[in-house]
Amino acid sequence: MNLLCVNYGNDDFRCSSLCDLDDQTGAACGEGNTCLSVTVSGTVGAVLGVCSPIPATCQTSADCGPGKACTLGDSEGGGLELVCAKALGPRLGGAACSTDSQCATGICLRELGVCYGACEHGSDCAPDASCLTVNFNGGDGTTTELSACFQACHSDAQCKPGLGCLVTYARDDSEMVTVCNPSNGRTSGGRECTDSSQCRSGICEGNGFCFGICETSADCGPRTECADSWYWLSPGDDGIWGTDDDVHQNVRRCRGLECHSEADCGGDWSCRPESNNGVGDNAAMVLRCGKPYGTLPGGVPCLSSTESCRSGYCIFPDGGAPPVPVCFQACTMDADCDDGQRCWPDGLRIGFGFGDVATFATCAPAQ
Repeated sequence: MNLLCVNYGNDDFRCSSLCDLDDQTGAACGEGNTCLSVTVSGTVGAVLGVCSPIPATCQTSADCGPGKACTLGDSEGGGLELVCAKALGPRLGGAACSTDSQCATGICLRELGVCYGACEHGSDCAPDASCLTVNFNGGDGTTTELSACFQACHSDAQCKPGLGCLVTYARDDSEMVTVCNPSNGRTSGGRECTDSSQCRSGICEGNGFCFGICETSADCGPRTECADSWYWLSPGDDGIWGTDDDVHQNVRRCRGLECHSEADCGGDWSCRPESNNGVGDNAAMVLRCGKPYGTLPGGVPCLSSTESCRSGYCIFPDGGAPPVPVCFQACTMDADCDDGQRCWPDGLRIGFGFGDVATFATCAPAQ
């Protein structure tokens, strides 16, 4: 019998019988085997057929048994699939790595700096790692949706250069998770930006600074703070959004400082309403500082375009103010407004969420 010593991956060497590559059925290799094409090392252009066991498919390494790991393999139909193979290194998916030999799957995802690991839940990964659904590009140009463990994080500072801390859904959709993900930007959360390409998170928010996950305000820029935000997971058992059984989760991110008037924002930023995502005593909307949208100050006539006003709001004020469109400007008393204006309580009414309304005082012309 002609035998060849073949490495089936992760230093899994076996003696294998030769076979005829023209026999597409692989019948000569016996049940559970197929005729595999291999290139013989040291012999230029020598391609032989060897009998190879058909690897068992898997979802996690728990499906593979002792000494094996669930890793990436080529699918007969093209693309990639998850198959059981000999475990190579000691590290689980999501653990830090620099070489393939450190990882049980034999694959170090160098861009992420972590071992590849197939998973269904975060418990299938290394500590401080989360399980996500991702698309992998195969060598044949196809894309396959599979699972992978990613390094968990609480701020950009916990991710290596070239990565940013982002929020996304876990693979099982049970929660939102924050993980290190590739990014071209260099600016961390809460720092000023003009374009999303500048940010490690890949998101320059409308308030003029980079979106960023945080643990404390020290993780954010000098004019922002770390505050809770709600992320909605599901409408609950009744299947209807906006009811008491809605499922949500708090994730802390960098946000503009809370304010009550333009003076609280240092003059070059503007105090304007934004969603408070159901967090805190004011569960509806809250006033926070951010870069101005336009140049017109509060209480002066404006066009229909909100871009003309510093606050981003061109409104017909309520609360008894003259019915002319003016720029919104937050206030608590008349002294917060320019001459000829007064602070009108409930001058701005904003619909949000599921039919709720928030109100804010605004500067507008006196009667």
